[in-house]
Amino acid sequence: MKNKTIMVIFLVLLILGLISFLLIEKIPPSTNTRNRMSGIELRIRKYVKDNGKLPPSLSYLPERPGYNNSTKDGWGNEISYHHEDHKVFLASYGKDGKIGGEAENADLSKNFTLEEPNE
Repeated sequence: MKNKTIMVIFLVLLILGLISFLLIEKIPPSTNTRNRMSGIELRIRKYVKDNGKLPPSLSYLPERPGYNNSTKDGWGNEISYHHEDHKVFLASYGKDGKIGGEAENADLSKNFTLEEPNE
C-alpha cells in the first residue's frame, strides 16, 4: 500500500511538472538576443568609463553580478562586435549564423555612439 501511494504521488508530480513546462511561456531567441545586446552595451559603457577606451573584444567586458553576462545570442552564436571611433556595432546573424536571412535567420543589430571623453 505504501509503495502504491508513493507511486501515485510521483505520477501526480510528474504530470504537474509536464503541464507547467508546457504552459510556461519561453522567451523567444530574438528577444533574448536583444536583451543580451542591451546588457553588452551597458558593460561596454562601464569598460570605457573605467579604462578610457573601448574593449578589444567582448571577452574583456566586466561582469554584472546577478545578470546573464553571456556574449552569445539566443541561438548560442557569438554576438559580433566592432567599432569605428566612438561608434559601436553589435550584430547577431540569427539562428543560422549567416549574414542575411528571414524569420529566425534574420540579422539583429544594435548600434550606439559613445561620447568623446572631455580632454
